[in-house]
Amino acid sequence: MPIDKQNTIKNGHFPTRFKLWKNTLKCTQSVPSEKAAFQGKQICLGTVQKLPSTIYVSDVSSRRDTAILFHRAENLIQAAAFAATQGVPLNCFLTCKHGDKNGRIHSQLLRKIGEWQGYHIGRTAYVWAREATGGPHSHILLHIPAEKRALFQRRARRWVKELLSVKRMPIGTLQVRSLRSELNYDIQLRNTVRYILKGSDEATRRFIDCKRPQEGVVTGKRVGVSASLGVAERRKAGSVLPSGARRITAEMSQATAASERAEQRRRERYGADPVAAHILALQVG
Repeated sequence: MPIDKQNTIKNGHFPTRFKLWKNTLKCTQSVPSEKAAFQGKQICLGTVQKLPSTIYVSDVSSRRDTAILFHRAENLIQAAAFAATQGVPLNCFLTCKHGDKNGRIHSQLLRKIGEWQGYHIGRTAYVWAREATGGPHSHILLHIPAEKRALFQRRARRWVKELLSVKRMPIGTLQVRSLRSELNYDIQLRNTVRYILKGSDEATRRFIDCKRPQEGVVTGKRVGVSASLGVAERRKAGSVLPSGARRITAEMSQATAASERAEQRRRERYGADPVAAHILALQVG
């Protein structure tokens, strides 16, 4: 229901019904009704008190992210570690080059993955990030039982073909690889999470030791985790919780600098090869 400026404003008083609309009277179009806003069916353009404008279209926000901030990166890292303690280690890494800037295909793909996981393993377990450089694409790190990997790959190919409305996918559109349990899973997980978070701001990349920057602006949410790995579930399980820092603090920067200096001294003494450095360290010791 559009706002009637003449009837809803009397001596500067806004009825309770219109409190959320108080500062949207300068919108160029009608403000969505309460029901429509929650259903995500209408559009409201304009800026309210210098906040990013929001477009309600199938729950996709128009907010433009230039980088992943520390608190979001921290949440993803903790979620990835928490998954292993719950018996659903994130052992499958999926990359989909869908070319959708608005994130609709990404959201639909996550929904299909969640439904598949719910049916086959009884819960959802994944973390994800969206990137823009090289064309819009998504990285999704998820849990797939070893005996169902082939089935999942076939289903994933079918989903992507349906979402892109193509009969034959171009080479490189969908990539699915496994984190092999016979190798060091912790190292594989750490490196994969770093790769997913390469879209973080410079201070966060430095803190997590990510050497590969990823530039580009993403429309809508840039990174996330499934609800089963979120803060609420981690709190229930008594697991690790966010530090509360939104960005890298001065103390964290100092610790990072100290770690980098120590690493530089190690490299100068033993060389760049970590295995050789370890052997040399044992010999010297």
